[in-house]
Amino acid sequence: MTLSESKLRLGILSLVVSAVLVAVKFYAYMLTASQAVLTDALESIINVFTSGFALYSLYLSGLPKDENHPYGHGKVEYLSVGFEGALILIAGVYIFYSATLAFLEPHAIARPDLGMALLGITALINLAVGFLLIRSGRKLKSVALVGDGQHLYLDAVSTLVSCVALLLVAATGNVLFDAGAALLLGALLW
Repeated sequence: MTLSESKLRLGILSLVVSAVLVAVKFYAYMLTASQAVLTDALESIINVFTSGFALYSLYLSGLPKDENHPYGHGKVEYLSVGFEGALILIAGVYIFYSATLAFLEPHAIARPDLGMALLGITALINLAVGFLLIRSGRKLKSVALVGDGQHLYLDAVSTLVSCVALLLVAATGNVLFDAGAALLLGALLW
């Protein structure tokens, strides 16, 4: 397997995992009606877009040198990392706005236990795939894979914040923990 093929396989893995996990998170949101879970799911949509863009940049970087690119196409991977950062910033602004509204008008949270379980599974998967992407990206000298892996780590951390919020709501009955966690996540992304 060539270096380019290895990068592409890892990019495909990241995209597929991101798509499946965003579906799980939206299912958890449908069960819980938690603003923190919604915030986490919205942030995870970015994973799908950035993983797709990273995959495309990996494809382009694997193309051979040509007349217009005498040194190859490898620099496109840096564009991928910048694109991820811009999407995270945009999502942070929207999430912060949405979380502020939820803080001003809190609502009941349903099934926090099931929400925590689903989110916990997604956090573990994101950590594992993120670790694999970072380690492999360094080995293969791919900034796109390293950046994608670091973004999955960030997603795992935001998921754990959402889990803690659901735990606090379940333990205290105070739904402001949910809105507060969503505000925190939005501010961290912003």
